[in-house]
Amino acid sequence: MSDAAATRQAYRSSPRRYAFLAAALAIAVLPMVLTGNYWQTNLTVCAINVLLALGLDFILGYAGQLNLGQSAFYGLGAYVSTLLITKLGVPFWGAFAAGVAFAGLAGMILALFAVRLRGHYLAIASLGFAVIIHQILLNWISLTQGPLGIYAIPPPPGIAIPGLPAISFRNPVALFYLVAAFALLVYFLLDPDQAAAMNWRGGELRATMIAIIDFENPTILKELLDSNAHGVLVRPIRPGGVLSTLVLASSHRNYEARLLGKVAKLEETLKARREIEKATRIIMKLRGLSEGEAYEFIRRQATAKRISTGAIATSIINAQTILSELDGGGKG
Repeated sequence: MSDAAATRQAYRSSPRRYAFLAAALAIAVLPMVLTGNYWQTNLTVCAINVLLALGLDFILGYAGQLNLGQSAFYGLGAYVSTLLITKLGVPFWGAFAAGVAFAGLAGMILALFAVRLRGHYLAIASLGFAVIIHQILLNWISLTQGPLGIYAIPPPPGIAIPGLPAISFRNPVALFYLVAAFALLVYFLLDPDQAAAMNWRGGELRATMIAIIDFENPTILKELLDSNAHGVLVRPIRPGGVLSTLVLASSHRNYEARLLGKVAKLEETLKARREIEKATRIIMKLRGLSEGEAYEFIRRQATAKRISTGAIATSIINAQTILSELDGGGKG
């Protein structure tokens, strides 16, 4: 890595590192500032919503897919784990794992039907799935108790650390720290460097980018053009235009990805043709063949070895380069 690249990497990573530390500090301090059962319970709800937002960031920002069914998977995981605990007496962490697995299975089943959908078509399909799950959970009163919800859910079992007081998650502060720790872990795993190391993105295509501006002037417009944003939101943000902007921005990003894929294939084809022409001239010179005969020789070799003519041409060019170097070395 060059010095300039290392500098850019450090510049990009430092703000995220500071943000991570600031978030950890805020998590540690908030329960001390917002005392009382009401506020501390709401802190736990906020931490759960942060997890939901990170899930949306993963699918929309990293994978570039506009999935509006996040609430469905959240509801399925929550109800499955809760019913296992309250109805069957399954231990908390076993029910927790089962809820995650069931939500993942539901996602896989949805993917079987939506695997070829992109952009606003995927958004509509996933939104429809979320509406169906919401209606099932709301109206299956004998199982989910409908709009009343399920009460008296036992908290996670306490943790006993030798030499330290036992941690009881009946305490809302401890429960908040537990949920917030999961949120911090997910935030860490979604760090661009971590995501690149795990190859979650499956390529170098950038995520859908939506710019948020306060006003319009020539400088802002120039920055928008330079950023290649897929969409724009103007503050104060009105809920009525957010979904339309998300759908259009995701559609533009997918169109951009398809164009980049076509350009890459075209460049690869042109490169292969140039190498075939060069290899053809080499064969013509070495064997005294015509251009058509030389190309037919390359094609027959590719057919016999079951590889592309471009690969055969590259091998011929490489062999010619090595032989030229050996001839030059022998003359020296």
